[in-house]
Amino acid sequence: MFNEDVNKMIDEEKLRQALHELTKTLLSEEKYDTSLLKPDRSFMHFRSYYAIIRGDADNIGKLSRGEVDLGNYVSFLEQLKQSSDPKTPVRAYNRLIDVINGLIKERVGLVVTPTYYAALSMALIVTALKDALTANFKYYITPITGLIFSGGDDILALAPTEVAVSMVKDLRSNYWGDEDGFHVISNYYVAVPRAYGFGRSLSLRLANIMDVMSEEVREAVELLDGVAKYTTWALNGKELSKDTLVISESRTGKFAVLPLSDPSRNEILSIPDVLNEFFALRLGGALSGNVPEDYGWYRDIMETLINSCNKQMMNDVWNHVIWRNTKITELRESIKANLSITTLGQVYNIDPCGKTVIKEGEEAADRSGESRGTNIINELVRAYEVLRGYP
Repeated sequence: MFNEDVNKMIDEEKLRQALHELTKTLLSEEKYDTSLLKPDRSFMHFRSYYAIIRGDADNIGKLSRGEVDLGNYVSFLEQLKQSSDPKTPVRAYNRLIDVINGLIKERVGLVVTPTYYAALSMALIVTALKDALTANFKYYITPITGLIFSGGDDILALAPTEVAVSMVKDLRSNYWGDEDGFHVISNYYVAVPRAYGFGRSLSLRLANIMDVMSEEVREAVELLDGVAKYTTWALNGKELSKDTLVISESRTGKFAVLPLSDPSRNEILSIPDVLNEFFALRLGGALSGNVPEDYGWYRDIMETLINSCNKQMMNDVWNHVIWRNTKITELRESIKANLSITTLGQVYNIDPCGKTVIKEGEEAADRSGESRGTNIINELVRAYEVLRGYP
């Protein structure tokens, strides 16, 4: 009844306006001619699904004890020194780098002082406040949007399906703060350093309003603790433990895992932006939902190419799949260019040859408990397979 009324009330122009507002949130400006998108009317229909977001800081116990990789701190300080304002005393950075290198040489860990605890506590407090802003106010307020709790390290929130991936990106970014190693509040740097050293893993679960919410929250937690926290990535020649997003749904039980940061640069990855791009193009009728099935025909070939890191041939196969599934002819070239393997690497800094091993933990009671190897491209397709049925 509701959907029939919507079909009568909403004309094509209003439908396009609604999609345009959403694509402003999900897509980077000027990447596509959004006037060519052809949204389906189901985009405005009654939503029976919502998103559960559960996150937890990785190794917060080690961080509180100062058990961090000091080598990462050195590379971080070198980055800050290179990008800092000319007025910043470079000698201070050099002196601090010398001190940390001395600790590394003597095999002495980070010195934990009351000042260290105060800084860590303040970083978590500011992160919790930013989480509240993200979950409750940044996008739009609905009865199913909101923060349930956040302690700066762990978080539980509900979100509409169409902005859930964007919220995940923000919640991960909140933990590492802003540029130059500090948090920014109201466009001003405050004396609150970010909680550095480890990442923040997140679980995004899409559930139906008829599902038992407590069970779906429990499942989101199990996937976070039993899958994301047991994932190790090999990216750009470096190893990344944890700091992983797991996306799942209650409808089919399928899930995908994706890294949230790049260990070679100590930067947050733009994988959520790629997922949003897939999501928005499908909603706009530009990309078919059959990408996973078509990719399945070439999965074995792609895995062989990924193992040998043959990026040129990977790009050819991937472009063929995307080309076949582009439904709006006028957008074919821009979609092919923006979603190519080359663009994923150069623009989004995603290592297309990146691989992982997932050793599922005891917390994932209904899983096999066995290790499984996978790679970023496979998991991007699996994530699209989960997201294509929403909102």
